[in-house]
Amino acid sequence: MPASKRVLQLVLGLLSIETAPVSCKELQNSILKIAPEMASLIPKALPQLFQRGLILRSQKKIEGKYQYFLSKKEQRFSIAGSMEKFVLYTKKQNSKNLKKQILEIIEKENIALRLSEIAKRIETNYTETFLKKIQFHLSSLVKAGVLLRTGKPHQYYLKRREKIVAIDDRKASVPEQIFTLLQKRKIALASSEILELLNTDSLQAKPAALSLALSRLTKSGRLHKSSLRMGARSEIRGHLFATNSEMIDTRLAKIMEVKLTKR
Repeated sequence: MPASKRVLQLVLGLLSIETAPVSCKELQNSILKIAPEMASLIPKALPQLFQRGLILRSQKKIEGKYQYFLSKKEQRFSIAGSMEKFVLYTKKQNSKNLKKQILEIIEKENIALRLSEIAKRIETNYTETFLKKIQFHLSSLVKAGVLLRTGKPHQYYLKRREKIVAIDDRKASVPEQIFTLLQKRKIALASSEILELLNTDSLQAKPAALSLALSRLTKSGRLHKSSLRMGARSEIRGHLFATNSEMIDTRLAKIMEVKLTKR
């Protein structure tokens, strides 16, 4: 058996009888008593075992040295009076590459995804630390206007897309409910019609919330609004809203045509 393989087995054997984390130096001292020729190989063996996910390592160096423990589940130990976290190995991801992966996943799936769903597609056995990294990048992409998200529980999707993403309407925020409704209808609707349709579909929206949501959608450029406001004499009330200006022009033309016919 090659010396490199023997030392790995020897280290695992020694760690299996340890009830507390140990440093590389402590393991070397133990091996010196049973296999002196293997002691110099310990510094290389420990990182290998850690990278294979067979042992835990302290998240930070303790007194200038990493500590190791035989387990496949992250945990904490009290060392020198402070609680230290011991973690599994995770591949270090470059921020740009991680952002690129997130966008590629959402674009490929063409559905709104939750944080945990995105993390799982990148790394099956992800850690809490990795999840926080994904959350950070998702938040920055939302702030940059590249991604959009629904109300809680948050689902993320691309701002520009041809197909309607699969979002649970009942869990979506009011702006997303409105945007999805207008996408599906493919016509310009007045604010009074939007409110009525939302309540008919049991999605529920209060007038104040509707007004705020429509304002946000128009300011962000996702919806277009008519300059003309429907008044009390009209069957519909409020401005017209649509996903593009052509729909508004078409609807206004039809409204004016009806008015002229009635006269």
